[in-house]
Formats: sequence, C-alpha cells, structure tokens
Amino acid sequence: MNWQQTPLHYAYSYGFESFGEYLISKGADDSILNADGLTCYEGLNHDKLGQL
Repeated sequence: MNWQQTPLHYAYSYGFESFGEYLISKGADDSILNADGLTCYEGLNHDKLGQL
C-alpha cells in the first residue's frame, strides 16, 4: 500500500525526530514532496521545527 509519504514524512509527523535525523544521516532526501506537495518539515509545530 502506498500512502504517498516518505519514511521521513512519517517520522516527523509522528514525533520521531531522532529517527528522521538518522534517516537523513543515511542519505534520505528531505526535499521530496508528499501527495499534498509538502516536505517532511512542513506542517510541523513551529516550536519543533526550530529544534531540528
């Protein structure tokens, strides 16, 4: 099943920031857009975004 999200979208959407950072360190592309045209960072709480 494909929900048109990357693992990074799921990691950041569900609060697994450290896993998202791990994926990026292993080469995950954080510029990929999901089905709504958003990056994995968009739609996050702005307080959380400053911590990333």
